[in-house]
Amino acid sequence: PPTFPRAKEGSAPAVPSMSAPLLEKTPPPSRPPPSKAYLNKQKQAVNSTASPSPGAAASLSPSAATSWAIINGERSFRGAVGACCFLSWARTPIALLVTLLVWWLPVAIAAPLVVLLPPLTFLLLTFGTMPKQWGDPYYGFVLWVQKLRLTTQFVQFNGARVEGRVAYDLRALKPKRELRKTPLPLGWGLVVADYREEEMDAAVILGNWFGETLSTTLIPVARVLDIVRLAAYHLPWGWRSAPRQTSFSAGENPVKFVMDEVGAVYPKIHQQWADKTGDEALAHFCRSGLAAHRLELAPEDCPYLDADGKPAKFVVRTNEMATLDVKEGCDRYGGDAYFGADWRPVAIVRKETPEQCEWWSTLVDKVYRPGDGYKWEYAKFAFRSTVFTLVTFVDHLFGLHMQTSELVMLATREQLSTDHPIRRFLIPFTFGAITINDWARTALCAYGGTTHRAFSFTDGGFARAWALAPALAFTRSNARWTEENPSPRGQESKGRAQPFRGVFRLKKAPTNEIADGETAASVAEKVFARTVGDSASERRSDDGDGDSDWIDAFLAHHGSAYPSGGVDTPFYRACERYHGIVARWVDAYCARYYPEGVAADDEAVAFLEQIMLTTSQSTVASYGLQLGAAFAASRGRPLRMRRLLVCFLTRFIELVTLGHEQVGAVQVYAQDASFASFSWKKGDLCGTKEAAMQGATLMCLTSSITPTLMPGDDSTFEQHDWSFLYPPPPGQQSAADAADLKALNRTFQEELAAMARDLDAEMAAAPAKAFPDNMGSCTVNPRYMECAVSI
Repeated sequence: PPTFPRAKEGSAPAVPSMSAPLLEKTPPPSRPPPSKAYLNKQKQAVNSTASPSPGAAASLSPSAATSWAIINGERSFRGAVGACCFLSWARTPIALLVTLLVWWLPVAIAAPLVVLLPPLTFLLLTFGTMPKQWGDPYYGFVLWVQKLRLTTQFVQFNGARVEGRVAYDLRALKPKRELRKTPLPLGWGLVVADYREEEMDAAVILGNWFGETLSTTLIPVARVLDIVRLAAYHLPWGWRSAPRQTSFSAGENPVKFVMDEVGAVYPKIHQQWADKTGDEALAHFCRSGLAAHRLELAPEDCPYLDADGKPAKFVVRTNEMATLDVKEGCDRYGGDAYFGADWRPVAIVRKETPEQCEWWSTLVDKVYRPGDGYKWEYAKFAFRSTVFTLVTFVDHLFGLHMQTSELVMLATREQLSTDHPIRRFLIPFTFGAITINDWARTALCAYGGTTHRAFSFTDGGFARAWALAPALAFTRSNARWTEENPSPRGQESKGRAQPFRGVFRLKKAPTNEIADGETAASVAEKVFARTVGDSASERRSDDGDGDSDWIDAFLAHHGSAYPSGGVDTPFYRACERYHGIVARWVDAYCARYYPEGVAADDEAVAFLEQIMLTTSQSTVASYGLQLGAAFAASRGRPLRMRRLLVCFLTRFIELVTLGHEQVGAVQVYAQDASFASFSWKKGDLCGTKEAAMQGATLMCLTSSITPTLMPGDDSTFEQHDWSFLYPPPPGQQSAADAADLKALNRTFQEELAAMARDLDAEMAAAPAKAFPDNMGSCTVNPRYMECAVSI
């Protein structure tokens, strides 16, 4: 054992130095061992502690603790001994590194937590306040973000209707240039402009009671919410190839189920359906409801007979959807509904897979008739749900957003200067199209997006649906011309004017043959020659008003967005009236800026050419060739080009206003999963709870504030008038000229108001009438139309 120097009498015992080693193999010769009396005294002190535990030993005095270790023959690192050893070990580089890690590890952990605390809190609050998801939290997050965005818009607009002078700001217009674009994932090579190209960011929030300075600070808030929503569309939460399917229990109300969750975010419903599932309701659904624009005449030799033994008169076809694969547990889409001349349902024909056959087997027709009990009710529900899905996916998403609205917006921004009269004229009708369509690209057009989750399509079925979209799109005016009926069939309905009937006959129907090395211009010339004739004088004639027989027939055939096709219904009568109002307004406007025709305006010609060619690439081949032929026949002929311009602008405005209301205002259908559903279990007469929430959430995305077509009851024409957008016509700079343009706009608004009043009166009187006139149509009422597309 080590030895200690003896302490002098009257002084404290000597304490070993902390820097000297305490344990030595051989005691120094100058240090004699302790006396026997000292050791006996230490033994007595140690024995009195009864071998203390390490904790108790630590409480002893330094001398007692050291003596106890010495007596038991142990080498202890306690007290000063341990401290010395630790300091010796800490001199090594590894020990220094470990020490730093021990000290800085809490800091390294705490710092990211402090940075991530706000977003983590946001996510926890979001998840805790999201609506019920029923198997897919994705929709709850989308709905939650939409609530925030609507709140921001409510503040921006002070809770009021959006009027033209508030929404449209000429200072926000961006110069003509090629826009940044992103290809549509599955959509026929179509491209969508990046949302950062939007030019009306600030216009929508200026002019309210916040004032310009404070209101402008809300722009980043709205943009952050938009970015968050874009990110939310790609979240994989709850995504399954075989989704969870929870049926409604008996007596459970699907409308109450979804409205309890979505609440005030759900858009306002203008249509009233006392009966949704009966046979008369099916007739209203096809005559004045969601399927009204797809109603057509049945073939004369139709094999399905009515109660009097006569062939069915009308039909709505959706069986093209039956070939698309659906997820496990879901039933196939499809169904053709036939009606008699009295509008009573005759039959629904569904294409179904034969029993005990392979998945690739040919589908067979199965006929369901009134009186078949449950099977008839199921066929009606499946048909309504198929129409709901088909119209939403093809007519609305593909036809209006990705094709019509997007292509026209691109040509407007890339070919027309900010002071061009056509660009100024189209500002209300392209307003917000970039933002809306870019949202639709990410939310609705990609795998795992809102529609892919909500619809029954498998991955392969979803891809095939996009591939078939141009063929599934129902545009009656795009039907192939025939030698027997070159003019629109709508002109043959009773009581209609027939200006082009019998004017001429096609010499040969257009074909889709394209030889190697041919250009778009040569193809157009070939189609024009085959359609009208090979005579140069006949093809190049440009008489007094600039119209030729061929252009007359083409524009009559394709002029209206919704020609009746021989079907006389309230929907088509209202469409015809609306078409006349818009056509007169557009023609008067173009006549002021192009009194001699579109001659020296290269921008207007390039604008039309870009639209024609880009549309040709994303539609059926026959119609694309006809567009090219029409443009080639009008090039170099000013009056004919102006007529083509008027026809195109009229059709475009009809589609983004009336057309978007018809295919997009589906609140009453999406609200009730027993009325129609994007997805349903085979055999159920109602969509699942998951499908109900998905449809309602998708509908909530359409509730964003958008400028309206005509003033509301609480606003005036001066508040809504957008004639301030129009530049002065060439050579006309006086105040009287500006007043004429304003009067032109006022006449348009007055005609719309008169039409709205008449339709309101028809709706009010309809319930007292006999079937089938006991229900009017709301979708063609200008009172409810918006100027541009929204989701």
